[in-house]
Amino acid sequence: MQCPKCGFEQPEAETCISCGLVIAKYHRRREEAATRPVDADQPPLPVSSSWKPKPAVLAGLIPVVVLGLGIGIGWLVRDRPVMGPVAVVNDGRKTPSAPVETLWGDQPPAAAGRPEQNVSTDAPPVPDAPQSSLRRARNATVFIQTPWGSGSGFLVDDSGHLVTNRHVVEYPPDKMADLRARIDQLESALKQEKGNLAQFRSDLQQVADADRRRRYQAQLDRRQANYDKYRRVLDEMLTRRRRLLEYLVQYDVAVVLADGSRFGVVDYELSDSSDLALLSLDGAPPATPPVIVSDAVPDQGTPVYAIGNPAGLRDTVTSGIVSGYRSYQGFRLIQTDAAINPGNSGGPLTDSDGRVLGVNSMILGNTEGIGFALPISAVREAFPRIFPN
Repeated sequence: MQCPKCGFEQPEAETCISCGLVIAKYHRRREEAATRPVDADQPPLPVSSSWKPKPAVLAGLIPVVVLGLGIGIGWLVRDRPVMGPVAVVNDGRKTPSAPVETLWGDQPPAAAGRPEQNVSTDAPPVPDAPQSSLRRARNATVFIQTPWGSGSGFLVDDSGHLVTNRHVVEYPPDKMADLRARIDQLESALKQEKGNLAQFRSDLQQVADADRRRRYQAQLDRRQANYDKYRRVLDEMLTRRRRLLEYLVQYDVAVVLADGSRFGVVDYELSDSSDLALLSLDGAPPATPPVIVSDAVPDQGTPVYAIGNPAGLRDTVTSGIVSGYRSYQGFRLIQTDAAINPGNSGGPLTDSDGRVLGVNSMILGNTEGIGFALPISAVREAFPRIFPN
């Protein structure tokens, strides 16, 4: 079909790809104009010229490229995979079916497209907190950086071992496959548009009318600018895929302690049954005392504290209570309303004495104040050599 306003040829559609004209509305207005007098000072609706250019159609590129852009920005900033619904409450009632999200490896606010004025996420070493039972747990909490984001963890012994979430240091294979598929889709669309642009330039040489030539040159420039923009998105996605394919925990993960010292990872172990990982720091073990863990099961309403690096803001402590306990994938999760945000993954949930009760791991999607921690019993089960019963 040909757009009645600009003459652009495209498949049957409600809107012109080139000028954005809503075609049905255009024809309806012309019919209305034909049935009523036209004011003397109001020009009639324009009638399109019978001339039409011959550029190849940008078939399906716009939705595909927009999809590629959204995916590219999403992958370049952060991902938060859905883990599924929480299963059953202690009294047998079902919880809402909203998704549970892991606190996926997260970037500081500026990297996530939300620049914060006068806020530094790469903070200097944190001074000793006022004398409190939480100081030891806070000092033993670490900041973990990966090629795709960041998370938290905590030292568990004097040998340089630390616990975190598996999803903080492992990129899921299904997301890698999804990234490959979207790259292929965007590459195909851009290849087609490259040919369209070449044909458009060739057809433009046949246009003799100067005014029309300027108008279609402007259209060509817009399409070329869009092509260049999505080409850059594709390049960024390809770079990301290459970095992920080359990713190794031992070489690409950095651990920053509360005093600002940095460590690499010399070895690691991933749990097969839970979202947990055990990392071994490279070099001499730090002098920082490890956390004290507790297998206690506090009553509902007991004060608890979440320690971590939300949005890259290091060594953050938030408070709340034990809201309840929820069954999920064979574990009894601790539910809390202590503020847990992206970047808290792998950090400790402690009691008022600074003893670690669990590992902050999940939030309930589309809610506030509903977070979950894997209990210390899950850590003992995953890594018995470090946590003997």
